[in-house]
Amino acid sequence: MIHASAPGKLFITGEYAVLERAPAWLTAVDVRAHCRLEPGEGKDSRLHAVPVAVAPLTFRMTAEKLDWQGEGATLVDAAWQALPRERREKLARSAWNITLDTSAFFIKDRKLGLGSSAAALVALLGALWAASGGLPEHDEAFATARAAHETWQGGGSGADLAVALAGGTLLYRRDPRVAAPVAIPPGLELVAAWSGEPASTGEFLRRLAAFEQRDPVAFRDCYSVVVKAAEHAALAASDGEPETFLEAFCACGNSLRALGEAADIPIWTERHERAGQLVRAAGGIYKPSGAGGGDVGIAVIPNRDAAGRNGVESALSSAGFTVLPLRYGARGLAVEPA
Repeated sequence: MIHASAPGKLFITGEYAVLERAPAWLTAVDVRAHCRLEPGEGKDSRLHAVPVAVAPLTFRMTAEKLDWQGEGATLVDAAWQALPRERREKLARSAWNITLDTSAFFIKDRKLGLGSSAAALVALLGALWAASGGLPEHDEAFATARAAHETWQGGGSGADLAVALAGGTLLYRRDPRVAAPVAIPPGLELVAAWSGEPASTGEFLRRLAAFEQRDPVAFRDCYSVVVKAAEHAALAASDGEPETFLEAFCACGNSLRALGEAADIPIWTERHERAGQLVRAAGGIYKPSGAGGGDVGIAVIPNRDAAGRNGVESALSSAGFTVLPLRYGARGLAVEPA
């Protein structure tokens, strides 16, 4: 049996801006997708997706494709097609039982918004790589994951895939691709909280594209502010200057609010606005993390004493937010015999 796992992610700054080749700063978190792969019996392979599917899905492998017996799984199809043919030929010599578990990314039946899709894809690819000759070099691994993700869910920056593969805390730029480790500036702490509202990144990106088509001048004006704020935050993070970074972090949040209002995207929902008020009153700065509209928000707090963090966490919890006990800079893709 092979066990592969990959971490989720938390955007600190640069969401949306990273689509325009600006730098994003994000960190791997210790919420992991797990994939277990073991040889099956006979000709039929099985996929058990937890908690997505109630019953296992059955299929047969050929080097060309997966033949599903009934409903298929587009994630697995995309990963299969992204593999080089020689790897598919090796894997197709036997049947396999695959368990793909993303339950850590859910509270009951509601997704947290910590990058479960990228983590699941990378964990699945890790297991398939291990069973077909070993993990490829990093550039090849990223290219394979990116191709599979585009087939499965369309475009995107690839930042979530980069952090799922490499782990740690990264400054990521899409083109030319850069994924450089950067530490959280000294004297600052991060607190992540779930808003209680799930959000659809895909729908928000469609609205963003519609805004660009409807009013390209206004789009460029708004987006240039988002990009500039992300660039300033990345520079401050690289320099390790906490005060400069706090200012840039605040500017990132404000630029996202303006973009959302112009594009009719509810990036800053009422819940995020409420969280922002609570965090400011407790001495920190808050913004949505990722696409916004719900999901997770992030607070940055000057680490002057333990009371600051405790005050932020207490205020958010008392108002009904779920403070997530995350560890940041988590390990990337891990593959081992189970």
